[in-house]
Amino acid sequence: HYAHAYTMASFLSRTNVRTDGYGGSPEGRLRLPLEVLAAVRAAVGDAAVVGARILGDEVIAGGSRIDDACRYAIALAEGGLDVLSLSKGGRFEDAKVPRIGEAVYPYTGPSGHECMPTVRIDERGPFARNLPLAAAVRNAVHQAGHAMPIVAAGGFCTFDMMEDALVAGHADAIASARQSLADPDWFEKIRQGRGDEIRRC
Repeated sequence: HYAHAYTMASFLSRTNVRTDGYGGSPEGRLRLPLEVLAAVRAAVGDAAVVGARILGDEVIAGGSRIDDACRYAIALAEGGLDVLSLSKGGRFEDAKVPRIGEAVYPYTGPSGHECMPTVRIDERGPFARNLPLAAAVRNAVHQAGHAMPIVAAGGFCTFDMMEDALVAGHADAIASARQSLADPDWFEKIRQGRGDEIRRC
């Protein structure tokens, strides 16, 4: 997991200004994630599919943006990654600081909201909010001569949304975890023509 508040995301962040070769420049920020990828590939061999998720935008002050994500995606494809998933936000730098003894949901800032909205996504959306990021990364990867599949995630809650994104060539696959948690039967409801009964995320 190279996204959100995980360790690899902190190395990839523009806010990583380490001076030991593992930060600062884009190459420095990529160094540990590429070393981890190489170690995983060496451990599992070529028979296993190795995938990762990165951020298309950290949504924090001074954080990485889409141009960084495109650069990282190309480097990861060249490093042997098989599939890449795109997300957005999920950093803690802009989260509310709790009072002593108080537990606070960590995703309270704009970055957290982009990753894990605290409001219900209803008929108004926002839907497929990371699709433009996935499309930009997919385009950059293809222009660099790689065919690594790109997975889009974030607010996909109908088959039409997913199919439209795939047919348009904006992504190669769609991830829909939270929608499946909100209504584990939603695939079956769609198949049976009962889409109006879906409990949306």
